[in-house]
Amino acid sequence: MDIKNPLDLTGKNLAKTSKALDKLGIDIEEELTGMQSFGRDLETLIADKEVSLDELWKLADDPKIVEQLKKAGYDGAIFKETGDRGTSYAIFNPKQAMTKS
Repeated sequence: MDIKNPLDLTGKNLAKTSKALDKLGIDIEEELTGMQSFGRDLETLIADKEVSLDELWKLADDPKIVEQLKKAGYDGAIFKETGDRGTSYAIFNPKQAMTKS
């Protein structure tokens, strides 16, 4: 895998990630809860326990959001798996996947 500029959705720097998503105009509240947005950012949604870190993979699974992230210069995403299953990576371009021959 070749990821040079991933969006960190692991929660390590939640304030930075929250600001980046807000700057892109991605309505996290609506995207992740499916309910009408009240304008809360990612940081607030997690603090209010409306969203958990292990749900953020959904952002990397949404073609519309991935396109916005790509336009902003992100080439992938890092996110936390449920429980103690670790960390996963998403690439936004199949050419980023590397195979050994």
